[in-house]
Amino acid sequence: MFIGRASLSGGAGTLPEAIVGGLVLGVPNDGMNLLGVGTDGQQVVKGLALLVTVGFDVWQVHVRFTAQLRPRLAEGGAPSCRSRIWN
Repeated sequence: MFIGRASLSGGAGTLPEAIVGGLVLGVPNDGMNLLGVGTDGQQVVKGLALLVTVGFDVWQVHVRFTAQLRPRLAEGGAPSCRSRIWN
């Protein structure tokens, strides 16, 4: 999930969620300005925040995909990649 639930995998975000997401990045930026943090430090903090957010989004998509695929595998509906390679 990126800012305001606008995900790379097809988000379902709304305008209020996007506004809150913008505030999540904007408020710490203003706070770092008030604390006298340099621009380099601010860029590092923003970059780390985005990396954590993207990583969480990728993990969430993986968990959702795995949960959808697991019942199919239990029924024998989808062959595994290993059986295609080794047989």
